[in-house]
Amino acid sequence: MERTIRFVRDSFATGRVYRDLADANSQLSEWVDKIANRRPWPDDRLQTVHDVWQDEQQRLLSLPANDLSSTLKRPTRSGKTPLVRFDRNDYSIPYQLVGKPLTLIANDDDVKIFEADSEIARHKRSYDQGQRIIDRSHFIGAYERRPGAETVTARAYLTALIPATNRLFELMVEHGVGLGAGVAKILSLITEYGEAVVGRAVGEAVTKEIARPAFVAQLCQRYALEKKATPTLPIDLPDRPGVRELTTKTHDPSNYDHLARNSDNKKPEEGDKLACCAV
Repeated sequence: MERTIRFVRDSFATGRVYRDLADANSQLSEWVDKIANRRPWPDDRLQTVHDVWQDEQQRLLSLPANDLSSTLKRPTRSGKTPLVRFDRNDYSIPYQLVGKPLTLIANDDDVKIFEADSEIARHKRSYDQGQRIIDRSHFIGAYERRPGAETVTARAYLTALIPATNRLFELMVEHGVGLGAGVAKILSLITEYGEAVVGRAVGEAVTKEIARPAFVAQLCQRYALEKKATPTLPIDLPDRPGVRELTTKTHDPSNYDHLARNSDNKKPEEGDKLACCAV
């Protein structure tokens, strides 16, 4: 048995590439017919594995009339995001059903999810790991839900200012990123780097379908360094009337040069020493 496993691994599996399960099964059938079954039979080198199989097949019991079903059925439910986990991958469900008891039915090709007797989602089964299989129709209306009046207002402002943020917010919902914190982060980035830099960063993040605000911040920092621009430090001002309209007059620093010259020529006096000590 161990030698057979090693033969299959070394002769068929190692280095082989296939598109999906159907393609893998097709390649396996071809390999069995052209390679595996043409090996000499160990107990009689004049016969092949196929010859011995044909002889033994006549003595075997008949197969059942109905094929054995490989369909798997299990109860499931999502966490805080509209995604259910199956076989190390995540499959989307309509956001209205987050946290509700559901039933998952999977076969070799599809993953179907039911609420009671109603099918609410169907996806192509993935045999990778760590994948998100998303049906974007499941998220329509999700990101318009009101997480708070301030967030809704800020989101509308950002969408009007940088239209690409609309898609960025949808990606945040799809990937379970907190929308309130994401909106606040984009606003702070605009304060630091300006509309043009943030707009470029949001556009790249949307193109790559990366929903993390931290990624947008990294892009902003990179763009700023490319332009050798220094980000503006945000200043939190109180909301008292008139405070935000205050301005300061800029002075020429050279006006203070004579103070430095006078200080160099002046000999320290006893009073100055005492003053320094007191300080």
